[in-house]
Amino acid sequence: MEKNSTKAMIITLATIGIISAILLTFVYQWTIPYIEENQEETRRAAIKEVLPLAEEINQVERESQIFYEGYDNSGNRVGVAYQHSGGGYNGPIELMIGVDLEAEE
Repeated sequence: MEKNSTKAMIITLATIGIISAILLTFVYQWTIPYIEENQEETRRAAIKEVLPLAEEINQVERESQIFYEGYDNSGNRVGVAYQHSGGGYNGPIELMIGVDLEAEE
């Protein structure tokens, strides 16, 4: 009787684990577009915060680094933003750094 009980428990736990993994995969596949959209919107908001005068943002890749150039309505470049991440206690810390081209020393 003890062997059947152990075998039934192992089969039950394995079945629950497999079902949970399948459900988690489907939920992840269903939510990934929303997650990516939210990350993109957060990135745009961060760029807008560090380059408030920019009306248009162009993404530029140089030396495998991505920069965001901000332009005003006249087509003049008003600044450049750069995203950087550093190690934090519980994961990376994401920073958006903006440089105003009209800043004085």
